[in-house]
Amino acid sequence: MRFFRLMAVLMLPMVFGCTPTGSAPETDYADMSVVAGEQLKAIDPIVGSTVSIRVSIDNDTEECSGVLIADDIVLSSAHCFIDSRRNVSVGFGLKRNKKSISVKRIETHPSFHPNSKGVGNYDVAVLRLRKLAPKEIPRAQLRQAGVRMKVGDVFLTSGFGSTDGSEEGGNGRLHKAVLQVKTLSAIETKSVGVNSKSSICHGDSGGPAYVFEKGRWFLWGINKGVSNQTCSGASVHFELASVHPWLNAAVARLRAK
Repeated sequence: MRFFRLMAVLMLPMVFGCTPTGSAPETDYADMSVVAGEQLKAIDPIVGSTVSIRVSIDNDTEECSGVLIADDIVLSSAHCFIDSRRNVSVGFGLKRNKKSISVKRIETHPSFHPNSKGVGNYDVAVLRLRKLAPKEIPRAQLRQAGVRMKVGDVFLTSGFGSTDGSEEGGNGRLHKAVLQVKTLSAIETKSVGVNSKSSICHGDSGGPAYVFEKGRWFLWGINKGVSNQTCSGASVHFELASVHPWLNAAVARLRAK
């Protein structure tokens, strides 16, 4: 799981499903990475809400990850959906693009203004599915509004991206890894692997970042990118804590159309 060429919580009780539960990260997670990560062999009650996203533009396709937060709502990275000609589908399960459902509408954050490389702040998008997601896929619950990560916090991330640092690497299967926050900005965090090898990579953009607190796992961020093309640098994540009002409104708008 390193990062993606396209570049890759909150209190919405009426929007989100059940809360993932489980044990806090253990030391044996140090051998994971979504470049050096653990491949899942069964739907995980924590990161099983991770979905694969295929963006088709003319004869070209790109891959991102995302996270299911309600029966018909997925979060991902805004930079995955810049081209207005796109056709987007969401895949569920352990392998990329299985049990796919097409996307009806997408709304990106109004403050997302990508530069020539597709990079921008407020890199988050809300997707509404054309039909309800499979019942067996967990729905993520977002962290309480306004609560931010701190330097040194350890968290769990996941995605369908590369596992060897190349754009074509990996087997298109869901992996998870443990990372640790190293620096903070106003709306983003940078992290490194707890074993110094882990990072997100090509195809992991839009995937979830979970933190364990009060006996539960909560979604606090979205994978944005990594600091170099070989996926050996710091991973970058967008924090959702500041966008709760927009997210609530975006979900309502998407469902109204």
